[in-house]
Amino acid sequence: MAKQQNPYPLRLDEILMAKVKVIAGEQRRSVNMEIERMVELGVAQYEKEHGEIYVSLKNVLNNAEAG
Repeated sequence: MAKQQNPYPLRLDEILMAKVKVIAGEQRRSVNMEIERMVELGVAQYEKEHGEIYVSLKNVLNNAEAG
C-alpha cells in the first residue's frame, strides 16, 4: 500500500510540513500531535495578547454533530 505524501487534511507548504516533521521527530511526537501542540501554543499566545476566547461546549458538540 502506498503511503500518502501528506495524510493530513491540512494544506501546508511542503517546506513547512517538512519542518514540522523534523520537529515532531526531535520531540518524539507524531506529526498530528506536534501540529496539535503548535495550535494549542498559538491559541494560548493569542489569548495572552487578546484575552480568553470563550467557546460553549454545547455549540462545539452541536457543530460536530451537524458537520
